[in-house]
Amino acid sequence: MAVALVGVSSVLILIALLNLRFVIRGSIQDDVRQIGAMKAMGLAPADIRGMYLAKYRVLSLLGCVLGAVLSVPAAHWLTRSVAESYAQAGLTVVTVLLPVVAVILVHLVVMTVSRVILRQINRVEVVTALMHGSTLPPRQRMRNLRAQRRAAHRTRLIHRGWGSTTMRLAWLDIRTQRRQWALIPVVFALTVVVITVPTNLLTTLTDPRFVTHMGSPQADVRADIQFGNDLDAVQAELTAAMDQDARLGNVRTYANLRLETLGSEAAGEPGANPQWETLRVEVGDYSRGTVEFLTGQAPGDGHIALSALNAEKLGVQVGDQLPVRRDGVTHQVQVSGVYQDLTSGGYTAEMQGQLSADADSYVVLADLATPARTNDDDATAIAQEYNQRFTAADVRPLEGFLRQSLSYVTDAVRATAWLALAFGLLVAALITTLFLRLRLARDTQQMGVLRAVGFSPREVRSQVIFKVLVAVTPGVVIGAVAAHWAGQRVVGALLSQTGLGFSHLTFLVHPVLVWGGYPVALLTVGVGCAAVAARAVGLNPMSAQMKEQSSVERARNA
Repeated sequence: MAVALVGVSSVLILIALLNLRFVIRGSIQDDVRQIGAMKAMGLAPADIRGMYLAKYRVLSLLGCVLGAVLSVPAAHWLTRSVAESYAQAGLTVVTVLLPVVAVILVHLVVMTVSRVILRQINRVEVVTALMHGSTLPPRQRMRNLRAQRRAAHRTRLIHRGWGSTTMRLAWLDIRTQRRQWALIPVVFALTVVVITVPTNLLTTLTDPRFVTHMGSPQADVRADIQFGNDLDAVQAELTAAMDQDARLGNVRTYANLRLETLGSEAAGEPGANPQWETLRVEVGDYSRGTVEFLTGQAPGDGHIALSALNAEKLGVQVGDQLPVRRDGVTHQVQVSGVYQDLTSGGYTAEMQGQLSADADSYVVLADLATPARTNDDDATAIAQEYNQRFTAADVRPLEGFLRQSLSYVTDAVRATAWLALAFGLLVAALITTLFLRLRLARDTQQMGVLRAVGFSPREVRSQVIFKVLVAVTPGVVIGAVAAHWAGQRVVGALLSQTGLGFSHLTFLVHPVLVWGGYPVALLTVGVGCAAVAARAVGLNPMSAQMKEQSSVERARNA
């Protein structure tokens, strides 16, 4: 859960910083004539920057304080499943200081980024700012104008080729103003990552196939026999009942034994005194299916498969010999494969062999027979029936086993996924609306010209919606690919550092949701915000729009 929350919050902070950059640069562009006038009056660039920093400092402090206040109920909501399974975390110095330090760091990052962006004021020239209203030096401004003219010449507005004149005008504006419009695809790509990665992690943890990452073969019904006076008799009776049950098939039993093996230090140092360590081994028939192996394969006769943490602890790899001892008898086995396991602390092993008496515990697995899949005899009903018949066994469907084993994790990840979805859609909507309001305010005169030459308000509004659609679509596609390709690598790398037994993670995704639902939702948000923002276009007569822009220009030149 901590990994998911840190990842989501980091991406949201990155989105906020990108939006901050856009807002500050937009403010400098809008106030460039005032900045030029203040420079002409003798104000130093540092003093001008201080005026802006004072405003952003107050806004940053208000945002950090509000976020800190809201984090208290949010943290309680996200960690309620962990508190129910274990205990409520006590109030310590760390639990108080760590959030305070995090809030201070966020504020410092925001102010540092603001200072870096406001350095653009140093490059503002007085004459260029007052005469042309531009923050760019004359040479760079001329290069930009030439690039815009070349882009305009390459775009034909007559009715040839693709689309209408309205669409080609919108495409021309996207091409000439691509640096300003780049904010939208970047924000939507990051938003897709924010909402998709926690969902992919949740679907992976709740997928029945994930059981193969927990050191257990995949099956429909699982029975654990751990407590009782005569485990061997319970195991024999339960196995016989499942073998005779026409609803079940492929019944197999595994015995958990405690063997001994040499520790890595004694095994790797010649002349060192042998130090025997306990090795928990699951013995049974692995020829009919087993876990997913990172390297190697299932164990055969005279072989052993080790969990990733055990292989690292013992300092062995596939093909190495490993001494094991039971009841004073030592023999060598060869490591056939390495797998990852989340049970028993991640330190487990598997061996091919016959069941032996006096095992510490037993695991019985069974699949639903083909006829049983067509009626009401599902795994849950069968498990409940066997629980009533065999009170010494804990019989559960596979989904129940996953839910019980990872409930404290999946509940927290599910809450994180919902929170990421809500924040992602909200952030995408807010930034799109803010961006369009600023763009439409600057393009008032341009839209007035379009009205003057014969474009209807509907056509002008359709240009706005088309530009947003063109900007949002590549961001959504890139974000979906990045979330699937890079997301599982980043999450897997972070989980491998937790010491839980993870060394490799492959997302088991819900394709309809990830590749269809979320992209369509974000496209709908983007186009919906564009439609709402574009409603203001055409409400004022075209002459009023041009006069409004002209009055603004005259006020700036005054």
